[in-house]
Amino acid sequence: MLNIKNPLVPVSITTIFLVGYTLVSRLTHWADLMLFMYFLSPFVVLWMVVRVLKGKGPSSEEPFPYD
Repeated sequence: MLNIKNPLVPVSITTIFLVGYTLVSRLTHWADLMLFMYFLSPFVVLWMVVRVLKGKGPSSEEPFPYD
């Protein structure tokens, strides 16, 4: 399961998403998937911004779990 309290989780999800987006955008026969990811990406960015502003993201006041 994903541990949302860990600040590295949104970063790793975003990294996987961007790598997948880059790979899919190079393949023209997967245009439908590329289009879906293109329209989904603004919502992913907004979700991350809202989490950070609510204090649940990497900039929260909670101590880093590996300290």
